[in-house]
Amino acid sequence: AATNPASIAATSYEDWRTWFLSPEACMTAHTAELMPRLSDLDGDLKDRALNCRSLFTGFWVIDDASQMSDLEQFGGMEGLRMMQRFLDAGPPPVYIGWGSMPIDASVLTKALFQVKQAGQRAIVVGG
Repeated sequence: AATNPASIAATSYEDWRTWFLSPEACMTAHTAELMPRLSDLDGDLKDRALNCRSLFTGFWVIDDASQMSDLEQFGGMEGLRMMQRFLDAGPPPVYIGWGSMPIDASVLTKALFQVKQAGQRAIVVGG
């Protein structure tokens, strides 16, 4: 089984699955430049990090051609037109999203209040 995160991409699905399901595996969908590797942290997280094999995959982005080939998965043609009209109607908006993490309505309310206080526009993406 693969044990080196750097070699995961070159392994079979079964090796990847074995690594991914192991308790010390940490897969993160961002780059190491955005957030330090767990092994570089201090304090209480340091102990956990020493036993963690981090795999930084980079951001998961669906290429433009794939997005355009099945618009229904992205709001359909009317959704695309509405988004374009919104983007064309003013300055670039602020993106607000929490990925797949569920949030309480009060968190969204606070975020939108701050956007309004700052005089900004926002696109809120649900996970």
